[in-house]
Amino acid sequence: MSNRQCQKSNQCLATGLRPLACGGYADYLIYSLWKTPVTELKQVISDYNQVKVKQHQQKQNVGTNSICLHVAKPLLQCEQGLCQAQVKHDPR
Repeated sequence: MSNRQCQKSNQCLATGLRPLACGGYADYLIYSLWKTPVTELKQVISDYNQVKVKQHQQKQNVGTNSICLHVAKPLLQCEQGLCQAQVKHDPR
């Protein structure tokens, strides 16, 4: 359903997947506004995230803890016709 094809970087978006108990998301889905049915995609992601929240709540009810990590929302660019996360180069 998501499509990463783009013409310009401002067409690229990322939305959070798998909400974490401590806030934030475990991962991000990168997509393009250019060829993605955004309304439908957002509904699928919302449904998916709701299932993940319920699963997490069920695990908490039986005493299972979850990890807490911070995954930064990626900076995006349109490169070679595809939305991609920008790669940070280590200056070392």
